[in-house]
Amino acid sequence: MARTRVVLNFPAALVEKPVTYHLVRDFGLVVNILRAEIRPGEAGTLLFELDDRDGQGDLQGGLEFVAREGVRIQTISGRITIDQDACLDCGACIGPCFAGALALDPTSYKLLFDDTRCVLCKVCVEACPAGAIKVAF
Repeated sequence: MARTRVVLNFPAALVEKPVTYHLVRDFGLVVNILRAEIRPGEAGTLLFELDDRDGQGDLQGGLEFVAREGVRIQTISGRITIDQDACLDCGACIGPCFAGALALDPTSYKLLFDDTRCVLCKVCVEACPAGAIKVAF
């Protein structure tokens, strides 16, 4: 079973095209939308997991279709690591994290990281004043 996370960046002219519909119908893929920021007439971003249904779907063909349609694809790979000794638990990384992967524990005020929500956009790496957040591949 092939499963991958991707971010699709739609130009404004393409946000109303039924891209996910075609991924399901024409390529036999399971689409799990994790986050979407799409408004008619504006550029949009869609984060989702694609699953090829135990080898029955055409994952590569689906991604090629999306690219031909003019949508920019960013495949999510690697992982974020946080050096707990260097982390200040200041929360500077939380606000910029559009995926909601970072939070402060309401009791201990320690930084919490949910890697299942992380899209590896690396915004948290840039936001961390202590340099405690890194990308590992």
